[in-house]
Amino acid sequence: MLITNRKRLFYFAAFLWLILASGSASGQGACFNFVGDSVGCAPFRVVVRSCAGATANVSYRFKWKDDDSLDQYISLPDGKLDTAYTYSSPGVYIIDQLRIGGQNLKRTVRVFDVRAKPEYRWETCTDTLIVYFTDSIFRTYEFDPGNGGPKVPVNDRSVPFRYKYNFTGLKATFPFSIKGQIPSTCNKETVPDTATLYKSNEPPSADSLIGLDTLTYRARIQTRADEPFTYQRNDGILWNDLLSGQTPRDNPNQSNLLTNPLFAQTNQVRVATQNGCGQTIPAPEWTIFWPTTKPDNQKISLSWPKFAISDLTHFQLLRNGVLLKNLLGSSDTSMIDSLDLICGQIYCYQFLTKRSVVGHSGKLVYVSPPICAEARSNRPPDPVQFLTTTVSDSGIVLKGLGSPLAKTFEVLRKEQGDEVYERILVTTTLPVTDSLADYQNKAYCYKIRYQDICGNNSVLSDSICPILLRLNTPNETDKNFQWTALEGWKRGVAKYELVRTTTSDPALTQNMGTALSYSTRQRDPVRQKVKYQIMAIAKNDTAYPQPSFSNPIINVQESKLRFPDVFTPNEDGTNETFRCYSLYISGYELKIFNAWGNVVYASNKLSEGWDGKIDTKPAASGPYAYWATGTDEEGNKIETRGFFNLMR
Repeated sequence: MLITNRKRLFYFAAFLWLILASGSASGQGACFNFVGDSVGCAPFRVVVRSCAGATANVSYRFKWKDDDSLDQYISLPDGKLDTAYTYSSPGVYIIDQLRIGGQNLKRTVRVFDVRAKPEYRWETCTDTLIVYFTDSIFRTYEFDPGNGGPKVPVNDRSVPFRYKYNFTGLKATFPFSIKGQIPSTCNKETVPDTATLYKSNEPPSADSLIGLDTLTYRARIQTRADEPFTYQRNDGILWNDLLSGQTPRDNPNQSNLLTNPLFAQTNQVRVATQNGCGQTIPAPEWTIFWPTTKPDNQKISLSWPKFAISDLTHFQLLRNGVLLKNLLGSSDTSMIDSLDLICGQIYCYQFLTKRSVVGHSGKLVYVSPPICAEARSNRPPDPVQFLTTTVSDSGIVLKGLGSPLAKTFEVLRKEQGDEVYERILVTTTLPVTDSLADYQNKAYCYKIRYQDICGNNSVLSDSICPILLRLNTPNETDKNFQWTALEGWKRGVAKYELVRTTTSDPALTQNMGTALSYSTRQRDPVRQKVKYQIMAIAKNDTAYPQPSFSNPIINVQESKLRFPDVFTPNEDGTNETFRCYSLYISGYELKIFNAWGNVVYASNKLSEGWDGKIDTKPAASGPYAYWATGTDEEGNKIETRGFFNLMR
């Protein structure tokens, strides 16, 4: 077949274009590829191959970064297509191909720690395990199902891997594992895990939802092992996820904290299972709502939105955690609480609902967040109860049971026999001490009233009259005690006791019954200085568990150094020693003189005395003189002297 000139011209032009195009590709184009992997674990050897032509002048910059921290060029000699570099540290690197007169080309190398393992998440859909690979290292994996079956290669990580188990019963647990395969330079250690699968899909059991405040709730549910769950809030149109989780084992008491600023006064919240089948299987919902409060005089008004809850078995209003009223479901939307409200007391209200849904094992209890209000009142509060008093070294102490809402206490006092009480002090707390009272000499009576935080004044309390003790000592031995009755205790005084105390001895008490006086003709045989008080014990010891004490009376008895006028050391067993008979003496010295003024005996011990001998020989009968000094328990110096007769 003859070729026309027009055809010859076309073929020549096409041949010339191919030559030019080939020359341009080999002479100016920039091109290189990886021989093997561009992803691996350190130390990782990377091989690149140039496709720019055998005679091209090409070099490479390895471990290149944007900051040009390493300028390392590897030039290819003529005719060589491959070059390599070994990365010793994990990181993300860029290889830069440099060609004179041509366009540069960059490629990325990812180097990981050799200890890297596969990363993944998984979920179940009845009897099927679904694995999603999330690491950026491995391209292929090996799956061991842990049921005795063969290991399964996973060559495509872009889609979820599914494995179906065969088992009998409602559930089964399998210890599966996954191992990375490619890149081959990385760790081949298996990653073990355990999954529990179920033959059927069921929701978690919703047990309780407790409102901590209007934005925060504590939920308790029962969950199955390895099944993901989620809490959802209904905004009126859609169910929006609040919190998701997954428990590693069957949990009959799973606790979760839900917080959402979008909770309205009426919302619905539910918990649901979200499984690998793409199913959301919800439990019956809780309806969340709470009251609003408005305090007024002697009452607190409550209101709440109207709602409808199916299968409702309990609808209760709680006040401070205690049942206040059983309500009637959606027909109730308000009420007034006026039951024993105390001014200034904080009252917190909550709703409790409970549903009973056929086929659902959860308790479905809902307790609303507490909404609190402070009660207001203009009613006079109760007076101070169980007023009692006792006398201490600092004054007369008054105690009583006042309202915890008392703001200030006003103490009134009168002397017994007077008619009018006068205010003596104002305080903010009980007990209170009347430190200005002349409690050693005067008998008083007291009353107390207070003002509460609402400004209401209580009525006056009953009066209380403490005991006033008096002691009369007409001579060295006689003591006459008299005291006033304690007045004001409900049911009265069971008994009075005389209490004796010293600085070093245990307290001694003597039962006086209901008498108001006591006399004795004896010195205190033990101590020179003694404190006496009258102690009253109430018949109603539940209301008045502590006794009441009178004012203290301090009695300091006279100390003595006494000696006989005669002594007869005649060995008849009577009056054989001249010695001191002392009272309350601690320091002591005795000297005895004969008629010529000579000292015939000396001693500093009260327990010793003169036996009537001088240098072991009987002293002559007749008059002798003595001189003695001593210090009593109060530190007073005592001196005495006199004469006595020695008779045989």
